[in-house]
Amino acid sequence: MRSHTTKLLSGLSLALGTMLSSGVLAGSASVQGPQGEVAQFEYSGSMLRINAAQNDGYALLRDGHFYTVGYNNGQPMVFDAGAMLKGFGDMAPQAIHGDLGAEIASLKDTGENEVVAGIQGDVYEVQFIDDSGAQRSESLVLSTDKRAQELRDALFQMMNFAESMTPGQEKAKAQSQDIRARLSSLNAGILRYGSEVTVTEISGEPVAAQRFELPAQPLDLQGLGKLFGQ
Repeated sequence: MRSHTTKLLSGLSLALGTMLSSGVLAGSASVQGPQGEVAQFEYSGSMLRINAAQNDGYALLRDGHFYTVGYNNGQPMVFDAGAMLKGFGDMAPQAIHGDLGAEIASLKDTGENEVVAGIQGDVYEVQFIDDSGAQRSESLVLSTDKRAQELRDALFQMMNFAESMTPGQEKAKAQSQDIRARLSSLNAGILRYGSEVTVTEISGEPVAAQRFELPAQPLDLQGLGKLFGQ
């Protein structure tokens, strides 16, 4: 995936609240980034599939593992990306926290409404404080629609996994928990974050089970991660 799509995934997953929905998660959503890049999310229970429109590859979270799937001359190749990340230990990538993992000074309802992906949401203003102490603001569109809540919950599962694989970053983790707690109190999911993240399509229809199956046995890259860690 492109760097913008990576930023899209990390920023969105940080923001989409705690697990509040009752019942089984099921649905799909398309999300657009600032350069027009699109990622599609499909979710069912504890499983999440992330498809990049730019290529045939995808990522899959299931059974406590995070896999990436690619194709070489039409043959599928599956990598246990979570095992490789864990193999890096303290050298694991530290950039899993985006803007919404920054310190939040305030989150206020502007009283305005906006329709995103056919869902009416409420426009909020969030004030961030960066590491230098400077403040800046961004707009959010939040919704209590069940589809937005389920997308939030599915992506929060991905964020939990990412944080479990990356040591340290305690300050950033605590700050991301703050925005999650705020969204929890509102029982809301995010439909738009500034111009960085916009949900363009969303559905609560179940996704076929085969979409979450691995097309081949995964290659364990934990040893490679340890090698680079050394």
